[in-house]
Parts: sequence; C-alpha cells; structure tokens
Amino acid sequence: MLSKLFRWPAVLLAVLVVSPAPLQAQDNGSADFVLGNQHKSAFKYSDALNAYEKAAEKGHVNAKIQAGALWCNGYGGIIASRSRAANHFQSAALTGNDNAAEHLGQLYIHGQCWGSYSRKFESASPFEMRFFEQCFEKTGNNVCRYYQGFAAYREGRWQEGIDIVKESGAAGYEDAALTLKFMSPNGPPGVQAASRPASQKPVQAAVDYSKLTVGDGWAAYEGGDYARAYQIFKYHSDRGDGDAYLGLGNMYEFGHGVGQNPGTAMRMYGNARDKGNIVGTFLYGYMIHSGQVWSSSDLKHRRIGIKFIQEAAYAGLPAAKTYLEEHAKIVARDQAQFNARLQALTKPCSDTYIRGETSDGRRYKVMRCN
Repeated sequence: MLSKLFRWPAVLLAVLVVSPAPLQAQDNGSADFVLGNQHKSAFKYSDALNAYEKAAEKGHVNAKIQAGALWCNGYGGIIASRSRAANHFQSAALTGNDNAAEHLGQLYIHGQCWGSYSRKFESASPFEMRFFEQCFEKTGNNVCRYYQGFAAYREGRWQEGIDIVKESGAAGYEDAALTLKFMSPNGPPGVQAASRPASQKPVQAAVDYSKLTVGDGWAAYEGGDYARAYQIFKYHSDRGDGDAYLGLGNMYEFGHGVGQNPGTAMRMYGNARDKGNIVGTFLYGYMIHSGQVWSSSDLKHRRIGIKFIQEAAYAGLPAAKTYLEEHAKIVARDQAQFNARLQALTKPCSDTYIRGETSDGRRYKVMRCN
C-alpha cells in the first residue's frame, strides 16, 4: 500500500522532467521586412536599409535581396557598395532563390544594378564567378547553372560553357537560347582572329548591313557583341531608324563598346524621340531630369525633363507612368515638409509679453512668439 502511495509523485516528477517547455514564436524577420517596405515606400531609404539588415540577419531571404538592391543602387544618401550588395545576393541565392541569382548575375556580368540606369561597377573576376558553380552544386538552381556556363565561357573554356548554357536552356532558362547564338566552340570572333597567324587570317568580306535588321543589332548587343551591334545601329540610324538611335543611346549611356558619354547618349535618345520612339522619349527626359548631363539642382532642366517623361506616359509607356507616380510622391513629401516649416516660422505670437530693463535702466516689453 505504501509503495502505491509513493509511486504517484515519482511519476509526476518524471512527467515534469520530460515535458517540453512551451514553444515560443520564432522571429524570422518578417516584421522587420514589413517595416523596411514601409520606410522604402516613404522614401526613407536609410531607415529601410536598417530594417532590411535586421530581417536579413534573421534569415529573411527577400530582405537580403532588398538590402542588396539598396547597397547596389545607393539610394537616398546610402553610399553604394558592390561588395555588400554581392554578399546579400549570394546569401539569398544559396537558398535557391532565382531572383537573387539574377540580381547577382546582373551585377557580376554587366556591372549594373536592376532599377539603375546610371551606376556601373566593374565586372566580376574569375574567382567571383566561381560562386555560381558552388550555388548550383548546393541548390541545383538553374539560374546559377546558366551563369556558371557564362563564367566558363568567359574564362576560355568555350565548349564547356556552351554545354552548361544549353543544359540551363533545356531546363527552362529563357535567355539561354539568345546567349547561345553568340557562343562558338572556338571562342568569340575577336579571340579566334587574334589566335591565327597573320598569314592565315582571312580577308573579311564586307558585311551587307542592309540585310540585317535593328533586331539583329539588339540581339548582338544582348549577346555582348558590341562591335557588331554598333555597326548595325549606326547603319540604320543613319537612315533615320528610331530604334537604332535608341540602341546607340544605350551603348553610350553605359559605355558598352564605346566610350561612356551621357551627353551623346542623351542626344541619341533625343534623335529617337524625334523619330517617334516612345522609349527614347522617356529616356531623353530621364537623363535631363535625373541630372546626368546637367546638375540635378537645375530646376529649369528638371522641369523640361518631366515634360518629356509625361509625353511618354501619355503615349502609354508603363515605365514613364511609374516614374511620374514615384516623382509625385517625392514632390508631395517635399511640399508637406516645406509647409510644416513655413507654418512653424509663421506661427502667430501669443498675447503674453516679456518685460525687463536694459543695463542703463530703461524698461522694455517684447511680445512672446512661439
């Protein structure tokens, strides 16, 4: 009987020991990510970056991408940092995220950030490009596989690069087909020609550019064959093609195959606009308004730039409409801040007075103003 009485406390003690503690909600950074989005919508980019960084430390993948984009673009007074942007994109890509891998590929291959027309970094080194091989091995991500092939081709392993890019295309990567058009088992055309002895170099036949379209020029441009793209764009722009002027504008704006020259780029976009090209109209206005040619504090040219962007928006270009919406938010915010300062400066004085005497005994009375 006594053994039965003392058995229950032992059982209860065992239950207390093995029962798990109540689970606490794990902070995965979602709250900080939402806060970052709110700050970003209000154009408070530094506050947004701080919130995204906190969320990224907790493993939030989309926060890593957003933080990387802010470091890449350098919005709102943030000092752009290629290395910090790349670190965030890499960390997110290693989770298998396609978007992060694309951001990193854009940064490493083209030296540019998504959403930025003006900033340009150096292309990645062969050591950096090997990240995509590690990414594919760890995650099986097809975007990383594509850039792994691109990296191999750039390093001179031409057939290997072609095979990998083909593999990524077969797995559904859409840009692979276009890239393969400009890949050769013997390397890029310039490399092939340079590797031949002078006695074996064939005399190149003149290219009949009349048989090539502006679309061929864009295909060459996207494939990195800037010399060919330039010649095609030049041929058709000399004959008044607005799309060709647009292509030349892109080349001069980003320094692809030609010396980077914002003034010439703006002139090419202006020529495209004159030929009725809506995208050229938008980019012409953008370069004026953003201060790439004149100072961004030059209000006269900023107003002129907005007029051209409005022209493109009225013609139905979504990018122009989005730009105007963002610009309107900034104007409204600045106007609200100005009104608040003006109200503080013009706040009426109260009916109370400050009374006193000067050092020589004269009395004074001054109305108090808040």
